[in-house]
Amino acid sequence: MSIFKKIFSPYADGKNENSDKAAPEENGKSEMQKKSSAKAHIDLEERILEAVVEAVKPLRGMKGGGSLRIHTCDPYFSTVISDDEFPSNLALAFDNEGMEEFGRMKVAVSTAMPQNKSEMIEAIEGKLFIAIGKKEGPKTMRISILAEEPNDALEDSPILLDSAAKHLFHIGRGKHPINTMRRENDIAVAEQYNTVSSAHADIKYKNGRFFLQAKPGGCRAEGGSATFILRDGQPKELLDTFSMTLLRHNDIIELGKTVRLKVEFT
Repeated sequence: MSIFKKIFSPYADGKNENSDKAAPEENGKSEMQKKSSAKAHIDLEERILEAVVEAVKPLRGMKGGGSLRIHTCDPYFSTVISDDEFPSNLALAFDNEGMEEFGRMKVAVSTAMPQNKSEMIEAIEGKLFIAIGKKEGPKTMRISILAEEPNDALEDSPILLDSAAKHLFHIGRGKHPINTMRRENDIAVAEQYNTVSSAHADIKYKNGRFFLQAKPGGCRAEGGSATFILRDGQPKELLDTFSMTLLRHNDIIELGKTVRLKVEFT
């Protein structure tokens, strides 16, 4: 028996516990005719599932996920693949073949033939076509941090923050070696500006955006120095160490009331 049989109803083999009894007429169709129709539907679904699994096997191990589109204009095929249970049965069929990456894909069904068949996999000749839509890679962003005031506030300026490289960037006084008890700062304020803490704040990249978050050394509520964002001339102080404030182009980050850094989106 095919591995797919177990995921369908007891009628998969055309039998059930009442198959030997007389089939009463109901709505103009005998019980036997209904069973025969159900079995034909199940057999066709099994054929389609097996064809789809075989067609995408060469792509086993594909990374990133995405979507799977199934096209047919055959009325019998359309009935099967438009069934509400078809996507979950297909996912289980993939799982049974150790192809979980396809089982997690979103399945879309079309009962019209694709306009460009050359870009699709032909699972059943002339009747069933499949397209794999790969999920887009994570969005990347870059921002530059420049010394606004004073102009020698940073050990290096400008500093490019690239989300493709990392998602967490430290701001603090001095760029400390990683093998010491103090962290290494990506945005290193010159040592002479001692109102800035050695661990003053962080810039975090999350869900396609950059945020500023104060650390204890840059939060007055924690006994540290102040951290502000100046936007359109209006200052906003970071009052705790757990909230994240969205950064925008041309924002000014003020550290310890002495150093101002400008944010520019590239």
